[in-house]
Amino acid sequence: MAECLPTTYAVSCPAKIILHGEHAVVYGKAAIGTSIDLRTYAILKNTRLSSDADNVVISFKMPQIDVDVSWPLDSIKSKVGTEYPEMLDELKTLASQADSDSNSYAFVGSLVFVFLFASICGKTDLTQNVCVEVDTEAPLGSGLGSSAALSVCVSALFLVLANNIQLPSVNNMDITIAQLKNAMSKGEMKQGYFTRENLGHINNWGFAAERIVHGNPSGIDNALCTHGGTMRFIEGQFTSLKAFSSDSPISLVVIDSCIPKSTQKMIFAVKDKQMQIPKIFDPIFASIDAISERCCQEFNRILSENSAPDYKLLEDLIFINHQLLCAIGVSRLELDNIHQFTQRLGFVSKVTGSGGGGCMLALVTPENEKRIPILKDALTEKGFKSWQANLGVQGICYHLPSNSDT
Repeated sequence: MAECLPTTYAVSCPAKIILHGEHAVVYGKAAIGTSIDLRTYAILKNTRLSSDADNVVISFKMPQIDVDVSWPLDSIKSKVGTEYPEMLDELKTLASQADSDSNSYAFVGSLVFVFLFASICGKTDLTQNVCVEVDTEAPLGSGLGSSAALSVCVSALFLVLANNIQLPSVNNMDITIAQLKNAMSKGEMKQGYFTRENLGHINNWGFAAERIVHGNPSGIDNALCTHGGTMRFIEGQFTSLKAFSSDSPISLVVIDSCIPKSTQKMIFAVKDKQMQIPKIFDPIFASIDAISERCCQEFNRILSENSAPDYKLLEDLIFINHQLLCAIGVSRLELDNIHQFTQRLGFVSKVTGSGGGGCMLALVTPENEKRIPILKDALTEKGFKSWQANLGVQGICYHLPSNSDT
C-alpha cells in the first residue's frame, strides 16, 4: 500500500520569565511573571502505512534533547488503569528507551510525553501511527519554562487526538517544524485560538505533567504558557493583567549565562539562611514584594491609560531587585559580571528565576534600543546567548495555512 500523506495538527506556545518576586514568592509574597515570544512548536501527524491496527506506533521527536523514540501503542495502553505510583514507575521504564539517565532532558521529556499520552489517549481507539515533533526556541534548564511549554503543547495535541478538543486539521500535508516556521515568516500560515474552556483543559494537563517533572510546582509556568499575558501570582492565586498593546510592546533582552542551575538547591539554600537570620531576610522579602506590587501598579497604569511606560521606574525596580537577590545569595560572580557589563552599555539587568545560573533579563528602553545589536554581539563574544523578547505575548494557539477555509 502506498504511503498516505498525514493529517497534521500544529500548535505553539510561549516561554515565560519571572520579572520580580523570585524566592520571596515562596514566603507568601507576590511575583510577576510574563510570557515571552520564544516559542515552542509541536506538530502531530497521524498516518497508516498498513491495515494492521495491532502494530500502531507512537513516536516522539525533539532534536534539542536528542530524542527520536517510538513505542508500540499497546506498550503504553497496557499501563492505563494501573494505580498512579505504579503507573508512573512503568512509564519510566518506557521513557528509559530514550535515555537511561533519569535526570537527563531526554528521559524527562519522554516521561512527560508517555504520561500525557497514557492519561489522555490511553482509552482512545487509534488505527493510525502517531508522530509528534517538538522544537523550542527557549534554552533548556534556564528558568524559562521549557518543560511547561513542552507539557502544554503536547497536552493540546493529545486532547485533539482523543477528540476532547475539536481543532481544524490539515489533510494531505507533510510539513516539518522548520517548514512551518518558514511558512509563517512568509505569511503563508495563520493562527487560531482555543476556547476558554479548552484552555482550561490544556492548562490542567500541563500542570499534571509539570508535577511529574518538578514535584510541587506553583503552576505559574504552565498557566503563562497556556494563557500568555502577564500575571501576578501570590500563594497559589493568579491574577491576569490586560494584554500589552502590540503597537508599543515592552521588551527585554534575555541572556542565558549557560551556567547550569538547580532551582531546588537554591530554594533550600535561601531557606537555610532565612531560618538562621529571619530578622534580616524577612525585610528583604518584604522589599522584593513591594517591588513586585509597584511593578504591577505600573503595568496596570500603562494598560488602563494606554500610555507609555515609565522606563526610569522600571529600570530602578530591576536594579534594586537584583541587589536584593544578591543579598540573599542567589547571584554569583558570572551573573554579577553580566549585570555590570550590560550596565556599561546602558541596560539595567537582573537575575531571573531561582538564580545560581540560568538566565538574566535586561530592560529595553527607547534610549538603549539601538544598542541591542552591540549588546548581543558582545555577549556572544563572551560565550553567552541572548534573545530580544516581547512581554505578555499570545499563549498557546494552532496554525493553519492562510488559504485554508477553516
